[in-house]
Amino acid sequence: MKYLPRDRTIPEHMMIDTIAPWEHEYNVLYELRYLDRSTGRIEKEHVWVSTDEPPTRADLEDVELPRLLADSPPESEKVGRELVSYVPLYGVHSLAPRR
Repeated sequence: MKYLPRDRTIPEHMMIDTIAPWEHEYNVLYELRYLDRSTGRIEKEHVWVSTDEPPTRADLEDVELPRLLADSPPESEKVGRELVSYVPLYGVHSLAPRR
């Protein structure tokens, strides 16, 4: 998924179908990489970025991911580490009926 052009909608075949009821229909797991300037180490955290419409990477990375990080910052951000990169790992498509 990380090699998919940012302006293309993520194809359904790249998403894992599940019958589990997720809050949103499309969910992509991102690996966030943070730099700890005091030690020079890179630390990794994982977050789910979600939407109800078939997303493009640009939608997720320019709109949804910043909103998620602003609303609920990961632990690394809370302690002042710098976000240096993010990589989409895989996606989940919930087939469960919406309420």
